[in-house]
Amino acid sequence: MFSLRLTAVTVAKVGVLVMLLTAGLYAPTSQAAPSVQGHATTSVVVTDDAGRPMSLPESLRASLRPEVASPQVVHHFYLNAPSYSRCDNNGCFNAQVTISGKVPMAWSFRLTPKLQAIATSNVQENVGITRSGKVDGSYHDDHNEPADYLFHSTVPFNRVGEVNQLFGSFVFRVNAGGRTGTAHVSTTFDYEVG
Repeated sequence: MFSLRLTAVTVAKVGVLVMLLTAGLYAPTSQAAPSVQGHATTSVVVTDDAGRPMSLPESLRASLRPEVASPQVVHHFYLNAPSYSRCDNNGCFNAQVTISGKVPMAWSFRLTPKLQAIATSNVQENVGITRSGKVDGSYHDDHNEPADYLFHSTVPFNRVGEVNQLFGSFVFRVNAGGRTGTAHVSTTFDYEVG
């Protein structure tokens, strides 16, 4: 069984907006009666060139507002429902498992068109994994690609009964309404093979 979590909260501070967007996304209802509903979340923080939270134009803030938050839970993939696909205000995350052999998990993530539109540089992606709460150096992925790139990779093996967390960051320069800075999009994806 596998589970998914990607996370995000909007914090306003004296007219400056820190984008820590929280958006809960729920597993497809067509899955074979999972005992727990899973969801995906992402977060993005936009800072100015001095590293301070950056004020964004209202039109962009409105499109990045969080959806209804949900508790972080584990989503289980089944033999008859081996894939997961959900989007939030920051991007679209997909995962699919092959339930045989070493039980590899393929995943992909693409930034939303709103974030792609303000990007002024390539995106530096950095992804790793924890197994049973400990960082596992056996899997790591990094790319430096255009903002519209479909980031993707495969975790080559997973152990039955072990809780894993795929974690990643996507960092790129932005120009939002004439204000320049850096966007930091973070993702987490919890899963368990069962």
